[in-house]
Amino acid sequence: KSWATATKQKSKEKQELLHYIQNLKSFAEDERFEWIQQMTRLVRDKLVLQKQLEAYTNSRIRFGSPQMIEDQADIKRYVAEVRASEAAAKNENLRLRQKVEQLERRAEDN
Repeated sequence: KSWATATKQKSKEKQELLHYIQNLKSFAEDERFEWIQQMTRLVRDKLVLQKQLEAYTNSRIRFGSPQMIEDQADIKRYVAEVRASEAAAKNENLRLRQKVEQLERRAEDN
């Protein structure tokens, strides 16, 4: 009787773990989708900024202004922030993927 109970308990635990993994996977997918949307937005923003910067630079070259140097520093700072958030998003995505793989291995071991 206790063997049957133990087997049933083990099976239940495995089902719960598989269910948890499935939820985590779908969460990771949602996160990835959100991340892709965010990256698309950032790339679009970056392209718009580059076009604006080119137009701005062309107009400033004609008149030569110290303001331009300041603005370029701001833009470089913004680009650095974008890159940092891209890196953070990639790290988070990797962390989620590793967590899913780790749980899948644990489920296989059980």
